[in-house]
Amino acid sequence: MSDPAIASIGGPKSVSWLTLAALVAGALAFFWPLLTGAHLVPFHVLAGDPALRGIDLAADRPDWRIFDLSPVTMFYAEKGLCAHLIRSGQLPLWNPYNALGVPLLADSISQPFAPFFSPFLVHPTPWVYSLCLVLQVLWGGLGMALFLRRVGLSSPAQALGALLFSFSPFTLNFCGYSDVWACMWFPWVLFALEGALSSSSSGALAALLVALMGMSGHVEAAFFIAVSAFAYWAVRRWREGGRAHSRSVWLVFPLGALGLSAWWVLPFLEYLFHASSSRFAASTPFPYHPSACFIPGSEIYWSPVLILLAAAGWWVRRHRGIALAVLPAVLWGTAMIFPWPLWIQRAATFDFASGRYGRGLVWTGLIIWAALGVDGLMKGEVDRRGRWVSASLAAGWWGAGLLVTVPSAQDLLARHLVPLTGSQAPILGWLTALCLLAILLAVVGAGQRVAPMTLAVALASLALASEVFVHPGLDVCWNRSEPRLAAAISKRAAHESGRMWFPDRDLWRSLPPNLSALWGLRDVRYCAPLAPSRLAVLDPRRDPLKDLFGAWEPERAAFLGVATAWRLDGGKGGLVPYEAEGQAGRAFWAGRAEAVATPEEGAARALKGAAWKDEVFIEGPVTGGPRNGDTAARGTVVSLEDHATNSRWRVEAPTAGWFVLRDLYYPGWKALVDGRPASMYAADGVFRAVALGAGSHEVAFSYRPVSFFFGALLTLLTLVGLAVAWARSRHPRWGGVR
Repeated sequence: MSDPAIASIGGPKSVSWLTLAALVAGALAFFWPLLTGAHLVPFHVLAGDPALRGIDLAADRPDWRIFDLSPVTMFYAEKGLCAHLIRSGQLPLWNPYNALGVPLLADSISQPFAPFFSPFLVHPTPWVYSLCLVLQVLWGGLGMALFLRRVGLSSPAQALGALLFSFSPFTLNFCGYSDVWACMWFPWVLFALEGALSSSSSGALAALLVALMGMSGHVEAAFFIAVSAFAYWAVRRWREGGRAHSRSVWLVFPLGALGLSAWWVLPFLEYLFHASSSRFAASTPFPYHPSACFIPGSEIYWSPVLILLAAAGWWVRRHRGIALAVLPAVLWGTAMIFPWPLWIQRAATFDFASGRYGRGLVWTGLIIWAALGVDGLMKGEVDRRGRWVSASLAAGWWGAGLLVTVPSAQDLLARHLVPLTGSQAPILGWLTALCLLAILLAVVGAGQRVAPMTLAVALASLALASEVFVHPGLDVCWNRSEPRLAAAISKRAAHESGRMWFPDRDLWRSLPPNLSALWGLRDVRYCAPLAPSRLAVLDPRRDPLKDLFGAWEPERAAFLGVATAWRLDGGKGGLVPYEAEGQAGRAFWAGRAEAVATPEEGAARALKGAAWKDEVFIEGPVTGGPRNGDTAARGTVVSLEDHATNSRWRVEAPTAGWFVLRDLYYPGWKALVDGRPASMYAADGVFRAVALGAGSHEVAFSYRPVSFFFGALLTLLTLVGLAVAWARSRHPRWGGVR
């Protein structure tokens, strides 16, 4: 049967002044340090790093055992690199500074054109970056309010949902993480799908919003949310009895979202095909200890008050379809994040993705149910039995929290479980008072001694108090530091085209490789779950949480073009440079070549006995190139231009031979010799090489991935098609809105 609340709403409605005032008040309450010049990029976790200067040593520093460095070493660093490339007139397609060069746009983390980070691209400072984070949080709350209004909830219920969504512990503790950025689009997608139920909309708006979500956050989180949104649509349409106005949503929504995202999805899929990861062999879904649900400061803290309101939401018959439609997302997220048998977690995460990305699904579902519960309580739609059941569930949840044993932070870190902060004893005491009060109110209300409006407001206030204000998430983030490289490193970087190597002090306690890219350092190290397969042949047993090439090996460092290595100066903690012996430079000329069949064979033969110093091993078949030149002759190589996606080199070749650039051989790179296209070969398993005749030559490399340009064309065509579909749905002549 059709939902009367939906049938009575013909289009988007603006949110109430109560919701807007609540969001503004919440932003001022939680993010007021921005007004004093502080920011949310936690550089101070690197305080005392010998590679950096300008650190605010007085800032609070999180415990190394429980703080994830991703907001600095990956998200901020890659956004900063993208801003630099765009401001210098380059497309942010390639990162030349990590390892031997790796894809940038295709890594699914950088997402340089995320809508809310546009101000950062113009003015890349930590403060502007933090402002972008706050805007995203408010955007998510606004979308939740619009969605709740569209399904017929009252203004107080809208305000509650917006506040819980924007300022939940999950959002506040991890607003600097890309999975939260994706989650902030979830209610907007639901808002668009609800509109498609009550009008002749084709689903084009929902497809566009999913594409923007994919541009904004982590690809895994965006995928989970998109699938959950499609499940929501399917359940809602089933509840409508198949009488929803638009049937084209079944195709337009998923295919339109994929088409609009093709400009980055195709490069990502190409990267996935050419990448390797230890997770492929032994997936670790990162589940959570059961105590995570009861401890403020954890990522998925759900108080009994929220459970009470969410349970009450199921008793509102008028909105039973909404509650059911959200259920698949909650069940899927729960299967990912709890320590079930491993086969369940692997199935839920497709045997690769981290289970942490399911937390946004569960939070969103619980908040929607809680808003339904508040609305139903206000309107007297939750009967006595519903209040008793809700109160009993809340009491059971609270009691379970008292019985759970909290493991130590060291145990959690060793098992890759949820990081916890704070002490359990005072928190449980404070929560006990809140929970007892909430349960008492619900039970008394079941006896009809409390007016529905009074009961709803009281429970909503308790939910806000326990969910929003009990968390230490931002306490360890605010700081004013903005580090600079040590003078010695900056000087070397300005005059050296070779790569550098920094000491491994465990868990990135020296200069993190991704962060080094922020200052234009060609750091041979690399750290990310995915690594190009050609890099993996050099370190096949790599831990994804550790640096690639983290351990110092002089011969391998010379092979990789490391010109300067840094070591710790005894107990002083400073860095001292020394020249890497025997290195041939990042680019050189070789007079002799041998053919090999695979990257593994090329790398193994090149490294055996430092054979790379005299000859280059080319993956065959080799056509037209010299094979047995003079190994005693030495060519000269001069850099003419060196940017992220293109470089030019002057080569003086004494005889016919090979020009080798010790940058990663990867699909999309093209070579020109003296202005004419030339064949490019994989050399020594990982590098690029072109054949040259004797004499002076200019060799140019450019990165022009077909996947990106074909994807951009497909995105443009999809955008035009969706615009036409939207116009047809709105124009009376074509059977649209009248």
